[in-house]
Amino acid sequence: MIPESKQALLDWFDVYQREMPWRLTKDPYAIWVSEMMLQQTQVVTATPYWLRWMERFPNVASLASAPLDDVLMHWQGLGYYARARNMHKAAAVVLTKNSGVFPTSYDDLLALPGVGPYTAAAVSSISSDAHQAVVDANVIRVLCRHEGIEDNPKLPAVQVQLQTIADANLDDARPGDFNQAMMELGATLCTPKSPACERCPIGNDCIAKQNGQPEQYPLPIDKPKAIRRTDVILIPFCDGKTYTQQLPHDGLWGGLYSFPRATVMEDASAVETVERLAKELLGDHKGHVVELGRLRHAVTVYSVELIAFVVHAPEVSACDEAWKSLADIDTYPMPNPQAKLWAKHKQVLMSERLPVSQPALEL
Repeated sequence: MIPESKQALLDWFDVYQREMPWRLTKDPYAIWVSEMMLQQTQVVTATPYWLRWMERFPNVASLASAPLDDVLMHWQGLGYYARARNMHKAAAVVLTKNSGVFPTSYDDLLALPGVGPYTAAAVSSISSDAHQAVVDANVIRVLCRHEGIEDNPKLPAVQVQLQTIADANLDDARPGDFNQAMMELGATLCTPKSPACERCPIGNDCIAKQNGQPEQYPLPIDKPKAIRRTDVILIPFCDGKTYTQQLPHDGLWGGLYSFPRATVMEDASAVETVERLAKELLGDHKGHVVELGRLRHAVTVYSVELIAFVVHAPEVSACDEAWKSLADIDTYPMPNPQAKLWAKHKQVLMSERLPVSQPALEL
């Protein structure tokens, strides 16, 4: 990138950067929180989460001392919950090993749980102007187009090439702003489809703009088609309680709480599957199972239709901690699809009346 383009990019960023609350601070903790949230999440989605998080956990000490359930509750809906668990672990590390002072050096950041090269580069450069170039999905797209790189950016050799180019381009005087400008350019102008090349501040030496085919770069990668499946959850209730269990911390939705859930196999129906769940939980006295509602969501490689059923349990064991007060369920972090179904139908469930429902369909 020629020096004139680098300066033009910084000038453009100074004028057109979007307002983000974490851009009003140099606090490395606050910036780290934003970067962790922005992985796999758009700015418009992450912003209210960041504001709520910073109100509840304004510093490392408050995060490290908080129960994990509370941390996951404030993360609920962002997905990829390992990020939240790692943040909780990282806060404890900073509190015990660094007296609660959040690190700003690339190497110290990289040593924290859940922090990779991109996050370490972003936090160190933005908070303290460390000379570390960031390479995220937006920067990859900008560099591939600017340099005319058609190869698959997921190939290790291409990743090394892109990092080398990013390092060479990084502005010495304003590395943090330059990193943010590159990411901002990819997010707002150099978009995957229909990029606004006519308004690009670095278009004068951009190969993709010169050849008039920016969408050729980088090489399009065919994404595998989502695998469709059907899952069921069973929401039992009795005497003001319902049944949820905490999921293993090392698995999908680790540490969150789930109603009994199962995947519908090819040789079964949703009704048969939920009947099996009811029998496993309640024995032969399972009551009448009724469909509550359904929604579709994505998880890993699957497109899942999630069907919720309810059943009135005949009795509840007082000593079984998995049975929790219906009034308290909102305080337990749940996978977002379950939380949505619960929020939509909780008034009916709080009244402990079976909803008026059509019989569940055979799937």
